[in-house]
Amino acid sequence: MGIARRIAELYQVKVNALLDRAEDPREMLDYSYTQQQEFLRRMRAAVADVAAGRNRARAQEDGLRRAADRLRVHAEQAVAAGLHRRGGGRRGGAGRFPRHRG
Repeated sequence: MGIARRIAELYQVKVNALLDRAEDPREMLDYSYTQQQEFLRRMRAAVADVAAGRNRARAQEDGLRRAADRLRVHAEQAVAAGLHRRGGGRRGGAGRFPRHRG
């Protein structure tokens, strides 16, 4: 097996030497530069997507907080109205939540 391996290595060295002579270093640099520009473009797009997602999440959080506050006020008003009714207050409004204006 030693001879087969050495022949394969020799073949690889010769092929690499031929490729090295055929390659233009400027073309390789241009190609690498183009690849780096494409990578940078994709990274910028990914960063923009993350920022947009973060802004959407913040807006959704704000909306949910406002809804929770509104529901808390409704619940407090419903409890207060229910206690008032139990104490002999007005009737006829059972089952209705007071409307929150705000």
